[in-house]
Amino acid sequence: MFWKKILLVLSLLTLMSDLWSQDLHFTYFEMSPMTFNPAQTGSFNGTIRLNGHFRGQWLGTGGYKTPAFSIDSPVIKGLRKYDWVGAGISFFNDDAGSGNLVTSGGGLNVAYHFGFDKNYSRVFTVGIKYGSHSRKLNSGFNLTLRDELISGAPGPDAALIPQPSGANGDVQGRSNSDYAIGFLYKAIPNKTTNYEIGLAADHLTSPRTSILAGAGPTGGGMIGGVDCTMDPMNPICRQGQMEDQDRRNIRFTTHANMTRQVNDKVSFSPGAMMQFTRAGLEMQAHGILGYKLDEKKGTIVNAGLGFRAIGPADLQLFLGAEMKDLKIGAAFDLGVLGFQTAPGFQSAFEIAATYIINIHKKPDVEPVIFCPRF
Repeated sequence: MFWKKILLVLSLLTLMSDLWSQDLHFTYFEMSPMTFNPAQTGSFNGTIRLNGHFRGQWLGTGGYKTPAFSIDSPVIKGLRKYDWVGAGISFFNDDAGSGNLVTSGGGLNVAYHFGFDKNYSRVFTVGIKYGSHSRKLNSGFNLTLRDELISGAPGPDAALIPQPSGANGDVQGRSNSDYAIGFLYKAIPNKTTNYEIGLAADHLTSPRTSILAGAGPTGGGMIGGVDCTMDPMNPICRQGQMEDQDRRNIRFTTHANMTRQVNDKVSFSPGAMMQFTRAGLEMQAHGILGYKLDEKKGTIVNAGLGFRAIGPADLQLFLGAEMKDLKIGAAFDLGVLGFQTAPGFQSAFEIAATYIINIHKKPDVEPVIFCPRF
């Protein structure tokens, strides 16, 4: 009864949310763990982990293209016997539609893992990320922001762009520091089941994201040849005030995954994620079946279905395969509610891959001399 009440409350919150989150979101989020929670850094069996992820959406109307990449490793032992420290770097680049607005960022991730037994059946992790992000308008952009302060077309509006631009016509915004913290609990209660639960908070300092150059406070002196004391409503003079409104909201993320081995061939992996900021709420859940084709080669094929609720709704399709240390996956978002009247190709797709490198240390065996008895 308790869980039914929780699900009812979450469903009502989803239906009440009509805003899209301003942040990244991936359908196959397990394939890009460090994007959402720095506590995932170094949380795997192996030496080095490489993750690559690409999402494409609304390609018929300018499109959104989002590649992401990360590399991490468990680097040193911790203070206690079964503890260890993981470190890694992550990067993303989000090209938003026909306006050619690009948001990019990356960071250094460090996580401390508390192991509670020699089998690592229970591990609690705290992770942090320090990085930066920036925004820019690529050359040839067709975008109007803040009452036509910025326009890609030639004309009088173009003279109102005080931010630096390169020789190719790009308009570059400032780069800002960004911080995140995350928590993760992993457990293996028995031989057939493992699960994890995580919580993270990103953009802790709510950094600015505006591409408008800093023009100082409203009404202050000469800016760009304009006397803001005499003309405080001039667009150039108002930019300092506008910048304060363009801050990246703190993003809270909760996620959970479980894998249960049904029998020698079949496994079932349900997963769920919820993200929310001041601007919106996103929830998604899915279930993926795995079938082992070859025991010796470790070949597994995966397929499943999911559902995302974020104002409009998406039905999700998952496909993938695993072979020893390599895992590949694909996901498709099929708009079922809220997108029917939109033009162009509305669905989204993702492709992702994870590869774990294992470097085995050669044992240093001391020679033993046997003395024969006579």
